[in-house]
Amino acid sequence: MQIAAVPVDLRNLDILIDEIFNIDVHPYNMHEEGYVAAHQQTIEWHSKQQNCSVTDVLDRWDKGVPEKEAWEEFYKYVKSYAKSSRFDETPMAGGQNIRGFDLPITARFGERYKKKIPFSRRENEIIDLLDLSTQWFMWADDRPKSLSLDSLRDFFGIDKFGAHDAKKDVIDCADIIKRFLGIYERVAPRVTWRPQVLKNV
Repeated sequence: MQIAAVPVDLRNLDILIDEIFNIDVHPYNMHEEGYVAAHQQTIEWHSKQQNCSVTDVLDRWDKGVPEKEAWEEFYKYVKSYAKSSRFDETPMAGGQNIRGFDLPITARFGERYKKKIPFSRRENEIIDLLDLSTQWFMWADDRPKSLSLDSLRDFFGIDKFGAHDAKKDVIDCADIIKRFLGIYERVAPRVTWRPQVLKNV
């Protein structure tokens, strides 16, 4: 129902807010018989999160861009950040639980509309906030209640007003990812890994 993304320049960890992508999507089968009943829980969830009526949610989706057109726009947006079609010159995907949620959806829509989003195909070139926070808080004494995006917002003092709108979520995700990568950026140059020398006793 909504696609949003914001680029982060990994050379200096700048979040490029002015280049954000955000589009409401009109589900392709929205006017088919039984659509509302089949998606009732999802619709009511959005209604609760947006503090509006179910009718308002459906009106917003109805006014959205057709699914195929929205996907083509997102494809062009991501492709604009690719230096070439080489696997090592394409953007890295990032987000909260992106491995388990967003990327499978991306793959499904890529198949549906024959436009595979040109993210890096390297498995290690995915920045999943869930991975970062799991690893960090495994060793930290001060921890959030959970590793959900809302709990991370509370932990880092990020305002939750407007949460669960894709635009707000991607900006907050980028903010928290930037904090973790900033630690790596500061610490990594000061660490030297030396091979352990084993001596026979």
